Amino acid sequence: MSKVASMGHGYAGPSYHGLRVSLLKDAKKQVALIVDSFRSKWIETGCTIMGDGWKDSRQRPLVNFLVYCPSGISFIKSVDVSAIESTAENLCNLFAEMWRWLGEECGSFSHR
Repeated sequence: MSKVASMGHGYAGPSYHGLRVSLLKDAKKQVALIVDSFRSKWIETGCTIMGDGWKDSRQRPLVNFLVYCPSGISFIKSVDVSAIESTAENLCNLFAEMWRWLGEECGSFSHR
């Protein structure tokens, strides 16, 4: 507090927005580094694609896709499935889309 007082009456501290944005950018960089370290292990150790179905506050059905490897779990994306009929084939297609995405991100994968 004494440091702020020593700046004098004309000192204007950083705005709430300025603090929040810089902290968010730093946190995003830290998370990206952690996820990148996981991704580098996906081909080496193998990974599991997981889907978790739930409903948001507006009762829309969503599926969160995550990738598990021994290093940890990474959230990939959330898909609004309200326009998709709830069938095994459509669920399989969603997982196939994630499989293709992983192949593009990490090179080639094989089914084990």
